[in-house]
Amino acid sequence: MINFADFALDRRIVPGTAPDGTPILSLLAKASFILEPGEILSKEPPVPAALTENDTDVESDLVAWKPLVDVVVVGRAHAPRGKRARFFDAGIVVAGRETSLRVFGERSVDLSRGSVRFTDPTPFDAMPLDRKLAYGGIDAVSDPESVHVYPANPDGMGYRMLLHPQSMHGFRLPCLENPSHLLQPDTLVVDSPDRWTRMPPPRHLGCTSRSSFPRIDLAGLPPDAAMDAKIASQLSLAASPTVGAGGDPPPPPPRRMDPRFFNSAPESLQFPHLAGTETIVLKYMDPDHPQMEFALPGVQPEGWLDVGEGPANMPMVLQNVEIRPDDRLVHLVWRGSCAWAGPDSAPAFTRFEHGLVLA
Repeated sequence: MINFADFALDRRIVPGTAPDGTPILSLLAKASFILEPGEILSKEPPVPAALTENDTDVESDLVAWKPLVDVVVVGRAHAPRGKRARFFDAGIVVAGRETSLRVFGERSVDLSRGSVRFTDPTPFDAMPLDRKLAYGGIDAVSDPESVHVYPANPDGMGYRMLLHPQSMHGFRLPCLENPSHLLQPDTLVVDSPDRWTRMPPPRHLGCTSRSSFPRIDLAGLPPDAAMDAKIASQLSLAASPTVGAGGDPPPPPPRRMDPRFFNSAPESLQFPHLAGTETIVLKYMDPDHPQMEFALPGVQPEGWLDVGEGPANMPMVLQNVEIRPDDRLVHLVWRGSCAWAGPDSAPAFTRFEHGLVLA
């Protein structure tokens, strides 16, 4: 049985807002575990990970509220040790839900025979699983007067609006694809900007881009800016009697930021709730274990906050599961939140203490 009290948990208080706009303080706690195939996570690595403040290959841990649990993989797909493959299907299973992706070696467009064909994938032994190798990208070649961006994954590769033989021959194709919607030579070219929704959805296991659709559509305005916009709209209505009275249409109400914007995992790896005991299966992410299974530790911290009125319990939920199979590590982040009066109340605090009870 794991003795969670011996773990070195990094913790931080972060201010933010609940989905209804209520100011909150969130206690974030992060623990690191050694990934041992076939085992329940129970051992701490020699150097535990701290809460990440700046984005590196994952987004910052310091998010005050996420409505869903993010599961991301920072690693590579691997052919079995000693072998090389042209392509295979890798994936992850979390709580019985599987996300699979077809992993190809490097390949490109070949126009040497007068038609569009794909070259055979180059044999490989390992391939990163992040969005840069998934379908998508930016096409600045097809139209000299416009740059076309694939909204679902601006950081990817393979997106092309028009067929230009001079630029298409040797054009690099994505290494990661959705097995149920593979890119085909006869559907490679999009033809029209409004047809991007017919193209293959990107498939990867890392963090999505904040500028990708539909995530960017959830950004809206942060609470303070939304309130300023609402006041400006009301002042505009008051100053213009014709607005909304048969004259000019009233301005649309300001759209607040949807907290789902802060969920950075691919949609198939966002979960309404994880108990922390789930079994996870990684497929072809380790050269020695084509199917590597492990279980979450089944423990969680209990947080408390005292601002001078006595300790208040902060029930904590799992917020991030970051799996690094190449390093044999798993990082977990929990969050507990409570309402507070907002930043103007800070000087009135007679104390500001927080901590964790490790069950």
